[in-house]
Amino acid sequence: VCDGMGGALAGEVASQPCTQVVHGIIRQHVDLISRFDADPSADNRRALCQLLEDAIQAANAEIYEMSAEDASKRGMGTTIVLLIVAGENAVAAHVGDSRIYLLRDEQIHQLTEDHSLIAEQLRRGLITAEEAERSNFGNVIMRAVGTREVTQVDTLHMELMPGDRFVLCSDGLSGPVKSPDIGSILGLYSPRPAAEHLVTMANEAGGPDNVTAICVLVADDYPTTAEVPVAFKVDVLKQIPLFSHMTYKELMTLLDVIDEREHAAQEVIIEEGAIEDEFYVLLTGRAIVTKQRRKLAELESGAHFGEMCLLDDAPRSATIIAEEDCRV
Repeated sequence: VCDGMGGALAGEVASQPCTQVVHGIIRQHVDLISRFDADPSADNRRALCQLLEDAIQAANAEIYEMSAEDASKRGMGTTIVLLIVAGENAVAAHVGDSRIYLLRDEQIHQLTEDHSLIAEQLRRGLITAEEAERSNFGNVIMRAVGTREVTQVDTLHMELMPGDRFVLCSDGLSGPVKSPDIGSILGLYSPRPAAEHLVTMANEAGGPDNVTAICVLVADDYPTTAEVPVAFKVDVLKQIPLFSHMTYKELMTLLDVIDEREHAAQEVIIEEGAIEDEFYVLLTGRAIVTKQRRKLAELESGAHFGEMCLLDDAPRSATIIAEEDCRV
C-alpha cells in the first residue's frame, strides 16, 4: 500500500512508480523468498529484509530524481507498507504513516510506528493522546519515500499463527476508524468483505483522505511446525518486569534477536561461577536450581533466570540443570 503526498497529481505520480519499482525488484529476487520459506534462518531472514529495504531505496531514488527534474513535483513522496508471507513467517517493511495491524487471539495490535510529527511528539511525551487528536499537524510526515536522497526503512519479522488476520492501510482508514473497530471487522468477516466494510466505515466517518485497505487471512487450519506458539512466547516475555512495558511490536522485535535452544534431561544450562552474558526463559520442560550441589528450587515453563548478567559481570550465583528435556 502506497499513499502519495505532495498534492493530488504529485502524490499519484509518487505512489505509482513506488509500487511498480518495489514489486519489480522483489519479483526479480523471488528466490530469496523461496529460500526463506524453506529455511527461515537468521541469515535468510536478514537477506529478505535487506531485499525489501533495497527495493524501497530504489523506488526512493527514482521518485527523488523525478521531483528534481520537474519543479511542479518538487517535494513529492509517498508512504509504503509491505508484507511478504512465506510459509510460517512474514516480513514487513514500512516508511511513513500507512499502517499494518495484526488481529491475533481477538486482540488488535499495531505493528508499525507512524513516521509522523504527532507520533514523534507522543513517543517523546510532548503531547497527550487527546492533544494529538486535536492537533493541526496530523499530515506532517517525518519520513517518506522520495522526499530525500535516502530514506530510512523499518522492517519487522514475525512468526505466523493459524487465524492471524492482517490489514495494510493508508491513514485515510487508520485516522477516522479506531483500532478496536478495525479489529472487530477483521474478526467478523473474510478478507474481501472486511476490506469493503473498513473502507465504508472510513467514508461514513467523513472520508477525509484516500482510503485503501488490504486484508490478509492466515487460515485456521494453516499447517505449523512451531514447537512453541509465538503467542505463548510473547505472553511469557510480557510477564518479565524487564519487558513488561514494551508494545506488542517491540516484543516482536525482541523475539527476532532471541535464540531458541534445546537441552536434554540432566544437561547443565547455567553453571555456578561461570562468566556469561545470556539471559534465559524456560519455554517448555522443567529445570532445577542448585547451589553448591544443594537443590534450591524447581523452575517450570514460563520461568526466567540469569538476568543479572545483563547488569554486571559477576559470576553465575547458581547452577541450572534441565530436569527433563527443555526448550529455552
